[in-house]
Amino acid sequence: MNPASDREAAIFNAARRLPFAERGFYLEGACAGDAGLRQRVEELLRADEEAGGFLQELATGTQEPADAITHSNPGVTVRDMPSPSEQPGDTIDRYKLLEKIGEGGFGVVYVAEQKEPVKGIRVTLVP
Repeated sequence: MNPASDREAAIFNAARRLPFAERGFYLEGACAGDAGLRQRVEELLRADEEAGGFLQELATGTQEPADAITHSNPGVTVRDMPSPSEQPGDTIDRYKLLEKIGEGGFGVVYVAEQKEPVKGIRVTLVP
């Protein structure tokens, strides 16, 4: 990331945690008169709101699989979870899974293609 996009990301992350009524005042100070920066942050905020909590809804709506194995030791509980059933080619909400790129303690990571754009807003994620 470059310093400009770092600043944009920092302002976005701070603003999204604020109540909606306080965001305008915060953005005015944080963007310090940079209209382009403010516009980009406001677009990110709109996209974030439009995306909603679909990932949280999926996470809270799921139950532990019946074939999960729980091991308990004093003060420690470990659950061995089966591999996720998603595979490349599957669709999750607006995203088509293309390729598995990693797996770890918190889950599986896929390259995915967004099937429906978020009202013309372009967001580029840079590692």
